[in-house]
Amino acid sequence: MERIALILAGGRGERFWPLSTRKRPKQLLPLFSSRTLIEETFNRLQSFLPTNNIYVVTPIDLLPAIKKTLSSLPDTNFIGEPEGKNTAPAIAFATLLLRERYPHATMGVFPADHYIRDESAFLNALEVAFNMATDDRLITFGIPPTYPATGFGYIELGHKIAPDVYEVARFKEKPNQKEAQEYLKSGKYLWNSGMFVWKIDTIIDAFHKHAPEFWPAMCEFLHHKDAHTLYSSLPSISIDYAIMEKARNVAVVKAHFTWNDIGAWRSLENIKPKTDTNVVVGDWVGIDSSDNIIYAEDGIIATIGVDNLIIVKSGNRVLVAHKDKDQEIKELVALLAKKKRYNQYL
Repeated sequence: MERIALILAGGRGERFWPLSTRKRPKQLLPLFSSRTLIEETFNRLQSFLPTNNIYVVTPIDLLPAIKKTLSSLPDTNFIGEPEGKNTAPAIAFATLLLRERYPHATMGVFPADHYIRDESAFLNALEVAFNMATDDRLITFGIPPTYPATGFGYIELGHKIAPDVYEVARFKEKPNQKEAQEYLKSGKYLWNSGMFVWKIDTIIDAFHKHAPEFWPAMCEFLHHKDAHTLYSSLPSISIDYAIMEKARNVAVVKAHFTWNDIGAWRSLENIKPKTDTNVVVGDWVGIDSSDNIIYAEDGIIATIGVDNLIIVKSGNRVLVAHKDKDQEIKELVALLAKKKRYNQYL
């Protein structure tokens, strides 16, 4: 059975403003190496699949930049959705198109913006997942938690199917601190990585069964003369809500690689080495400054007597925020968008 991979590259990464902008979203940023996040994802998959079997789905307005970044990928391997909605519409749209080329393939789905270390362990987990998916299962990857994270969803483990493979008892939303500590202590929960493997027929059947109001509209979209308007009317819903939390044929591969979904600036604390307790990218000089995240894309940042801040300089945009408020940067971006005179900074 042929194997293919789909990279989801539709996110805007607003929590990484001011570095991430509408024209250069998070997946096009080199946040933890000299390569962009999507290049890192593409390179990992190239170790597992032929280049021609890797596809990218992204909103049409991002296609030129994505194509330029992944210049070795054939033009036919880019799928442009009319607009960024959420993971369920993007996956459904791409699956319908790919079914015409690979009617019996097994497909892996991978966000473009994840950090993964230990490539050999990642490739081993992929092999397990692709093999297990042939039994008409929807496979996801779970990461053993290393601390009581409140920013990730969790997977409760069910019956063991095979080495490192379990039935999914249930998906859990992002917990509060007390719940996260209980999850960690129990040893029965994994972080939900948001990566998947399934046969194309299996995920299409799941859409028919669990999102019946969604799938006909998606099929109509492919042949509709006013496709953009119809696509805009589709619900913006994640694949977790639309399918995974409802399905009963879901299994999870317990992964043994280091993982982070790079969701906000504080993610860098788990990835980048520290300089005098600070995470520093670019030029920085400081006195009596500790536990900060400092990112100077150009110029220099200088600090005196500041702690636990996020300080980012990118062109004519500067962000200063407390680390505990990194999730609220998205709200700040929305505020800037509301005040149209600031759109030039987005």
